[in-house]
Order: sequence, then structure tokens, then C-alpha cells
Amino acid sequence: IAGAWIIITVPLSFVGIGYVSAAFFIIGVSSGAVATTTWSLVNDTTPRRIMGLMSGFLNPFPLLGMAILQSLTGTILDYIGPVGDMYPPEAFRAAFSLCFAVSVLCLAIAISLRTTVKHSSN
Repeated sequence: IAGAWIIITVPLSFVGIGYVSAAFFIIGVSSGAVATTTWSLVNDTTPRRIMGLMSGFLNPFPLLGMAILQSLTGTILDYIGPVGDMYPPEAFRAAFSLCFAVSVLCLAIAISLRTTVKHSSN
């Protein structure tokens, strides 16, 4: 997902609407797999006696994360401000840069957790 955000946030001369559309498609398809991966990680690392508690604890976070990120990107757009009736490309680039940063942070956490789970299962 982080790689697809690069296409959207970095101003490259060869990036056209086709590349941006493909990037959004990749982000959408990949994002659907995040919840499944998260549930698998929780299932592998949680003792059975508290699995119900962890399931209930995990449920709100995907939606909460989307709500917070949407609010933050909207705030960035409003901070830069519209030009006429539309926001300029720079405003979207700044807002999507936040999405890129969050996806890189999530990737780093996932790699860290993967290493932890691998070592704890041996």
C-alpha cells in the first residue's frame, strides 16, 4: 500500500490519470486484506482464554482509524484552502502524504510484529 501512495504523493512527470487510477485500485484492493491479516495475527498471538476479549477490543479500531484519518486529511485540505471552488493539487498531495506516512508506519509495525511472532512461535 505504501508503494501505491508514492505514485499519488510524489510529483513525477510520467504519472498520469492511468497511474493514479491504478494506484487507487491497488490501495483499495490491498486495504481489504488488512483486516484479515490483523485477525490472523491476533489469532496467532492471543491465548484462547481471552480471544473473545481481544476480538471485542480489536473491532472498533479499523473504523476508528479511518474516521481519524479522514478528519485529518480534511483538516489539511482546509488548511491549504480552496482556489475558487476546488482544492489545488498541492492540497491533495499534502493530504495524501499523511496517508503515505501512516502506511509506512503501519508497514514498520507489521514487520516488527512479524519478527516478534516468528521468534515467539519457535
